[in-house]
Amino acid sequence: FKHVAKTGGQAVISKLKAEYAPLLADGTLVIKTEQESVTLADMRESYIISSVRNPCSMYVSLWAWGVMGHGRYNRLFKEAHQQDPAMAHVFHSASNASAFGAFARASLGEFSRRYRDFVPVETVDCWVHTEQLDADLEGCLGRFQAQAPPATAERMRAASARGGGGGGARSLSGGSSSQGGNDTTVHTAPEAILGGIHSSGVHGGGIESGTGAYGTALSRS
Repeated sequence: FKHVAKTGGQAVISKLKAEYAPLLADGTLVIKTEQESVTLADMRESYIISSVRNPCSMYVSLWAWGVMGHGRYNRLFKEAHQQDPAMAHVFHSASNASAFGAFARASLGEFSRRYRDFVPVETVDCWVHTEQLDADLEGCLGRFQAQAPPATAERMRAASARGGGGGGARSLSGGSSSQGGNDTTVHTAPEAILGGIHSSGVHGGGIESGTGAYGTALSRS
């Protein structure tokens, strides 16, 4: 599993660690962190699962995490714009749609960069969409199990049965999880922000909606 920050990956990782710890321990299953790249060699030798999110939602979540004072990207953003009075204050309020709009415009391309630099879409066998996390993860693990060697498939079935099967003991979607301050929480955007996005001029294709990595991922899943 290749983790991409702000796409619900931490919830997936938590499930994998809870249900498939022995397979992680012996390297049958591997988790690649945010800063680790998926290579063409990985593609040839492994079944690759990664996660993807609607770009509009990802930018809102990324910004909301910064408003809470968290996130590597948001720290870098403030450092890069510290001489710009307007940009220096984009994380001051969770109800300021104009601030979100300024952040989104300044961050244009960040969504695509995360895939281009770390998980090229042609390397991924199965996508977990944040918007349907439970069903997609169950489907991806099932597809991996179906093509795995018999012994591995049996270990997967046994682990899933011990963990409750299906989506596990709890729903992964819509919750939040973070470890050690990492920017991995799945946020629900404040209604005030979502209501103000259009008026601030950030909508549709303006922040990569339906194009780039997300559009390709949808077509391959």
